[in-house]
Amino acid sequence: MSEQEDDIAEKLVEGDTYEQASLAVSRMIPVSLERKIQIAIVSLALSGLVAPAILFRRDLLRSLEGTGSLSLSLGLIALNGILNAALGGLLLVRQRYLISRRSLTPKQARKLIRLEDLFVLLVLFGTLFVVASVAIALIGVVSPSAVETLYDQDVRIYESDTALTLDLRVVSGMGVTLAGLVLTLKRLVE
Repeated sequence: MSEQEDDIAEKLVEGDTYEQASLAVSRMIPVSLERKIQIAIVSLALSGLVAPAILFRRDLLRSLEGTGSLSLSLGLIALNGILNAALGGLLLVRQRYLISRRSLTPKQARKLIRLEDLFVLLVLFGTLFVVASVAIALIGVVSPSAVETLYDQDVRIYESDTALTLDLRVVSGMGVTLAGLVLTLKRLVE
């Protein structure tokens, strides 16, 4: 038998109800619950790079936008990602708590696995928004001339946000803080 077949056989014979149900239910994203929580934490921590990347090229921002404000539309993209990843991460930690703290019927275990797939979608959408905002912020760090070219084409990637006026430093700080919260709760549940 291969190692994977041995793992499956062990789960069927010795595993708890959740592990057995995980073999029976097809998952949308076949990654362990632990790995899904780690993705949420890394995504939230990654959002901490947005403000420093913008601050690094603040002079470029002033010359293009005519303002030194750190309230950019980019903050809304990052905030959307942070909130989605944090909510998904917290719900996945809750899943882990429920799985470890009570005995489950097969029906309950299958329901938790389906909910886990739903919660990981929040994490993945959040990660997508966070990665996009970090990438946009890093364009100015890596290639200021590319940003100037984009602005010449009227693509304003660092446009000021007048509607919400959310400072990028607050958004980045929120992401790092929520990463710490999810990590702490994960460790408490272990």
